[in-house]
Amino acid sequence: MIPIKDDNRLNKGTPIVTILLIIINLFVFVAFQSMGENADFNLKYALIPAEILSGKDVIIPDFFGESPHPVYLTLITSLFLHGGWFHLLGNMLFLYIFGDNLETALGSIKFFIFYLVCGILASLIDIYLTFLFDYNTYTLSLGASGAISGIIGGYILLFPKNKIYLLFIFRTIIPTPAIAWGAMWITTQLIGIASLFLGNNNGIGYGAHLGGVIAGVILVKILKKRTKITLAT
Repeated sequence: MIPIKDDNRLNKGTPIVTILLIIINLFVFVAFQSMGENADFNLKYALIPAEILSGKDVIIPDFFGESPHPVYLTLITSLFLHGGWFHLLGNMLFLYIFGDNLETALGSIKFFIFYLVCGILASLIDIYLTFLFDYNTYTLSLGASGAISGIIGGYILLFPKNKIYLLFIFRTIIPTPAIAWGAMWITTQLIGIASLFLGNNNGIGYGAHLGGVIAGVILVKILKKRTKITLAT
């Protein structure tokens, strides 16, 4: 079941940062990643767990090029890279649906900081799981999934009763409370992490997804204490 829209219960203007993030991600994918075909760009700016764990740039002729300095910057640059159109559009759909309400609730500046911090923490958790399960630490990691998972976590906490409209089979649209959809989504991530214990690594960053949700919930709890949230009637 794919979410296609939600109830926009906040009415405080245009979500500038959400729109800009979508535009930037699309622009990077088309102009710099050449729609996923520019391997050199991906190898330079994607996240390589081995680099983060060692703090040193990994350069292998004809494979890994020179990364930004310090290499920890790839914790940010990797958030704006995607592996293909399906990866990109899926992430941007979730950002479009859940980002606007959360940005309006937190304010644009706090929302932008929230987005980056969730993405960084999600990547660090995924790196830890990669190390824990002894997977290949030279596998590229890229995408906004961790940051967007943080938005999902924050959204569920602040708007648990909001309706999420899910596209089901035969073009059926089912309205579902955000808390119920969130529970289903989080369960799929937990199942994915459980599969890692069985040695099944399909390349999906379940650790980043779950780590992003946890980071999002914690950060929203901190930020909402200083932010007055008013729901539109």
